[in-house]
Amino acid sequence: MLSPTSDLRESVDILYPYPTQFALSLQHKDFRLILSEAAEILVSMPATAAAEQMYTAAMAKGMDEDFSIIIEFMQELASGSA
Repeated sequence: MLSPTSDLRESVDILYPYPTQFALSLQHKDFRLILSEAAEILVSMPATAAAEQMYTAAMAKGMDEDFSIIIEFMQELASGSA
């Protein structure tokens, strides 16, 4: 079963081979800043925390291309090859 995201991913593969527009590490930094600010005012941000953890794991594998590489990382996780 394909989702709209799968269709988008196929288009991205053809038209957008991950040139660095906004590196994964920069998005990761932004997540950390957001979570730090939220903690200061006692605001819980579980979805942002989960995203930050996924980006941390992808970066640990050496991924630091454009932040859209997270799609590939999540596909690897889903297939069990990560």
